[in-house]
Amino acid sequence: LKQSNHRYRVQVAKEREGAEQIRLANERVEKLLALMEVRKVETDKKIASQEKLYKELQKEMKLDIEKTKALYAQMEEALRKEMTDRITAKLKEMEDAKKNVEEVERAKKA
Repeated sequence: LKQSNHRYRVQVAKEREGAEQIRLANERVEKLLALMEVRKVETDKKIASQEKLYKELQKEMKLDIEKTKALYAQMEEALRKEMTDRITAKLKEMEDAKKNVEEVERAKKA
């Protein structure tokens, strides 16, 4: 009787110890899950922040490209105008020179 009572107490003690170990393991799992959730939230925030930054940079780059294209178009137009003005001035110079030559030729004949 003493021996079976002792075995029973040992068995109950082992079950209690096992139950305590399971409880502690569950606590650790819960803590790890909570930590993982916190890290997930932090990671999601970082990703959102990076996406926002990326979109802002993309928008800035698009604006820079548009400004550069507009500046290029202005420079191209200014260069075209300058070349046209120079050619026009040279043509007028040549026309004036031609008239002078013709006047000189007429003066010689007269």
